[in-house]
Amino acid sequence: MVSKHLGKMISLVSIFASFNHAKKILQDGFGIEISVTCLENYVHQVGQKLYNIFKVKGKDPDLCKVKGEESDVLYLQADGSMVPISGKEGLEYKENKLGLAYSKKDIALEKTFKGKSRVEIKNKRFVSSLGEGVEEFKKMFYSLALKKGLQESKEVILLCDGAKWLSKMKTIIFLRLFKF
Repeated sequence: MVSKHLGKMISLVSIFASFNHAKKILQDGFGIEISVTCLENYVHQVGQKLYNIFKVKGKDPDLCKVKGEESDVLYLQADGSMVPISGKEGLEYKENKLGLAYSKKDIALEKTFKGKSRVEIKNKRFVSSLGEGVEEFKKMFYSLALKKGLQESKEVILLCDGAKWLSKMKTIIFLRLFKF
């Protein structure tokens, strides 16, 4: 059993370093002796708990029945890419699907130190699905869109490439509610 404080340290260090380096950082920097196997097991347990929590919250549109954010324009972006994953039999590739949602009011024009203008999106929200297929991602993306104000927005803009799975998803989910 790991204390809450130690668990937080392990998680933070493991985010930014490999398990071997995390072990060395914890040992040299904090005097904590912990094996690489213990680090891996702890991080995987925490990751699995968080994944299960977000899987339930992100894939159930009924959890989004609260009124979404109000905005004139809602921007939705989605895409997929192949990601190399270490598997039992070596390197394998899985598709990562990523969705992004933000509204017109989340877009801010900022000035850099050199006085140049740049656009920053402040309150963007993401969903991601690694190797779970279109159906699981569709539920997550739809829930995200509801939370960001899909039904309250006057205009919805879907930004994506011409992939068939995106076109089908757009037709099935969004044409019921809005015209693109």
